[in-house]
Amino acid sequence: MADFTSLVDKGLFSNSFADRAKDVWPRTSRILILVDGRLAVEPWPIPEIGQEFVTSEEFGISVAIRELKRFAQGFSYFAVTVATRDGDGSPIRGHDISGYRFTPESLEKFDQVWMFGIWPDNPGLNPAYDDSEIENPIYNPLSEAELSALAQWMDQGGGVFATGDHDILGASMSHKIPRVAAMRAWTLADGAPTHFGTTRYTTTRPAILAETIGAAVIPFENETDHIPQPIEWVPFSRSMVFERPHPLLCHPQLGPIDILPDHMHEGRCFNFADPAWVSSKRDLTFSFDGYQNAHFPTIAGKRPLPEVVAWGFTPSDPPLKYFEGDQPYRRFPDIAAYDGQQIGLGRVVVDSTWHHWFDLNLFGITKRSIENGDRTVLDKILRYYVNVGIYLAAPGWRAGIALGLIKLNQFEYFGRQMIDLSASTESIGQATRIFLANSLGPCWTMEFVLDQLSERPALASWWRSKLAKPGRTAIELTYQSLEDHVLGETVRALYGDMAELREQIATTGALQSTPLFENMERIAKVAALSGFQQAVDRHAAELEKARAELAELHGIRRHDVN
Repeated sequence: MADFTSLVDKGLFSNSFADRAKDVWPRTSRILILVDGRLAVEPWPIPEIGQEFVTSEEFGISVAIRELKRFAQGFSYFAVTVATRDGDGSPIRGHDISGYRFTPESLEKFDQVWMFGIWPDNPGLNPAYDDSEIENPIYNPLSEAELSALAQWMDQGGGVFATGDHDILGASMSHKIPRVAAMRAWTLADGAPTHFGTTRYTTTRPAILAETIGAAVIPFENETDHIPQPIEWVPFSRSMVFERPHPLLCHPQLGPIDILPDHMHEGRCFNFADPAWVSSKRDLTFSFDGYQNAHFPTIAGKRPLPEVVAWGFTPSDPPLKYFEGDQPYRRFPDIAAYDGQQIGLGRVVVDSTWHHWFDLNLFGITKRSIENGDRTVLDKILRYYVNVGIYLAAPGWRAGIALGLIKLNQFEYFGRQMIDLSASTESIGQATRIFLANSLGPCWTMEFVLDQLSERPALASWWRSKLAKPGRTAIELTYQSLEDHVLGETVRALYGDMAELREQIATTGALQSTPLFENMERIAKVAALSGFQQAVDRHAAELEKARAELAELHGIRRHDVN
């Protein structure tokens, strides 16, 4: 959350200003992290690694939880609640809630639900297990009433993240959830990768030369070393003319997130271009306790579908040697996302395995980052965790990041030195884009700009369709021009109180009040639309000038010919 107290200590804000700002400006996205079985939520302290990056060889997600709790940028932050479906409501160390069940009342407390299920645990070790085990009551599978409550909450905008592992691990919690069920292979019937044999998906990498050339066996323990697996990010469909990944895989300073922790037997997401998926999953409907809908509905003529965000691949054996035996090379969907916010529904993200998130898979990576002082690999992975929360949050919450960065820096270097309100909208926008690049990066800056136009869906849809087309010419309106004009008008609106605030500082020594305590988000959206119109008007003027010049040249040419 914005540290208004520090701004008071710096002598910039009065206490009354800070108190009022804390009442109206911060935005919270409330995340429920739900686990079951033996998944841990607290680390094993390991002093030799250091408390700042404390992780462990634990089979759990304490590092990811800590990273979400730490995140705060601009006006936006996460409030994290940790729960387990196991238990009877009695306290369990590390969990805020035990025996959790989905109801309309319990879901009202959250904006996002993250599901890390393991039940029915590890059937790969017991050949007698099959898909029927998923619904065994001892594993607390979601009831019809729970699924109905969750489905309605998702259709009203609630965001969901879900993951499991190989075979049917995590299926008791997640395999029937709307969208989630059709975006990842949760059952053996759907072709979930196995624990053993050639149908497993092993992504662990060789650690020494002998393993790299196939002269030594790659051991089980390599999943805990410092070497991650490379992943192949997919150019994002909303990235206009730019070759950028999905925002889930964008680091503000380090660029594309192109690595993840590796593991011996991952699960997989679905390939949504596969004809088998199109024929069997795309048009599925659900009905839970009287509530019905399509997994991927059409609303007002628009039907967003899920997309693969990243692909992983399994190194082939041979030539490499894995202790679990041969496996063929495969390229498979690693992460998938669904943007339901385009039609008023919640967003969904699914991951092939929770081993991309587990403490034990981060152990060697964390240790190496401390030993050599290079946090690049670790920071990319940690940012992926945060990006999931940003992506699933409401547009207004995401807007709070950029709006907060702009407003809180109004009397810092950015506002004092980089911004000249008498300059053109485009030049103000260019300065803002440079400023936001370091904190948000180009991917999330673009998301902010497009979110600002979300209340005019026809306009935003037209813009995306035009800019997504290949072979655009130099005379066409560019995305960069749009972005700069939207950002420029946004800053002009947010700094519309500049003269008044400067007067307060001059007379009292600190900021006392602003008319922008209320309706800042609405004012920013109006400004964004104004910036868009300015970009269009400028482009129209440039085209008219070019048309006049061409007409003049044609006239000269005809005169010369005659």
